[in-house]
Amino acid sequence: MHAYLEKVAADHDIMRSIRFGLEVTQARFDEASSEWTAQVISEAGEEETLRAAILISGVGAFNKPRLPDIPGLETFEGPSFHTARYPDEGVSLEGRNVVLIGNGASAMQVAPAIADTVASLTIVQRTPQWAAPFPKFGKSIPEPLRRLLDAVPLYRLWYRIRLSWAFNDKLYEALQQDPAWAGHGRSINPVNDAHRKGLEAYITAELGTATHLLPQVLPDYPPFGKRMLLDNGWFRTLAKENVTLVTGSVVEALPNGVRTQDGTVHNADLLIWATGFDVVNLLAPMRVVGKGGRELHKDWKGDDARAYLGTVVPGYPNFFCLYGPNTQFGHGGSLITVLERQMHYVMSLIRQALSVSAVQVEVREDVHDAYNAQVDATHAGMVWTYPGVETYYKNSKGRVVVNNPFRIIDFWTMTEAADLSEYRLSGCNPLLTAGAA
Repeated sequence: MHAYLEKVAADHDIMRSIRFGLEVTQARFDEASSEWTAQVISEAGEEETLRAAILISGVGAFNKPRLPDIPGLETFEGPSFHTARYPDEGVSLEGRNVVLIGNGASAMQVAPAIADTVASLTIVQRTPQWAAPFPKFGKSIPEPLRRLLDAVPLYRLWYRIRLSWAFNDKLYEALQQDPAWAGHGRSINPVNDAHRKGLEAYITAELGTATHLLPQVLPDYPPFGKRMLLDNGWFRTLAKENVTLVTGSVVEALPNGVRTQDGTVHNADLLIWATGFDVVNLLAPMRVVGKGGRELHKDWKGDDARAYLGTVVPGYPNFFCLYGPNTQFGHGGSLITVLERQMHYVMSLIRQALSVSAVQVEVREDVHDAYNAQVDATHAGMVWTYPGVETYYKNSKGRVVVNNPFRIIDFWTMTEAADLSEYRLSGCNPLLTAGAA
């Protein structure tokens, strides 16, 4: 994947346009010049101001590790790190006692990889997770298939669309709450219940004789209520003799271990924190200042981010946010596809704005508000707002700010072409604007 990214950068000669090792601390819109100024700082501490007519945020969301505030952590004598900050030089695990805190996507990658090396592995989970079978994990793509994909573009396109349907919108029906369905909190409709039965059977088979773990590993919430994970040997790892699964949370760190909420002390030579990321505080800690000195994070009340199509916000002209609020698909789909659709939409808007000589383009408040009302209303009937479902998709107010509630094909249609009538334009010819709209 890294080689692919480098090849694309080289093929399109974009490396000369990228500056590495810079952090944007503040971006401010200058209404007089219709430009954005960005305050940046280098790794050496050198400050600089950049100016541009258009500002696009591509900072992502899963990049700010979230570490719990654990009393006594500074007293722990061994290595302690978040999975996102795993030491570049690696770390010695042979014969060591390891405590892994968390059981999400990162933990499911770490545990099977280290279980056969460490002396003991203690995994601390707050709630169990659903994980779907992944039979092709780690397998190479056969050479004949590689040749076929290269030689027959139509087959490659068909192969991709088949994968997209199977893992994307085909699952959309399973996410809808059926008020008449008596799922007792465990499923939300007949399709969702069928997924539950299939996943339960798979998990039971993976545990083998370790059926005593079933009460700890079978979730009591509907499938897809949290991010659906892909299994790479997680349940088989839990069944190993040197692996212990603890349900609860770490409440204290000691020099040679941790204490969980039940009072048990777990010895550890090394702590690995798979505790996720601060996803809901989008763009933080970067400060974004729009028209009239308004600040984006104050408008968003911290973690209540909203944007039209997850991309544009009223009061912030010529500003576009990739992987913005409500752009992640919880029922599948590639994030790269979402980013491509956002950029497709942004380029459609910029081309039209330039065609009428506009210097500022800003989404109307009523368009923005109506879209977000539609987002919330659609979410109200989906699995992530179902009673008892708690996930990082929600902010502190209980609103889903991460996931997009629409079918992928519907969002594709929404982002096919920008409509200038949904925007306020300035510095342009009104006659040209009417024609473009």
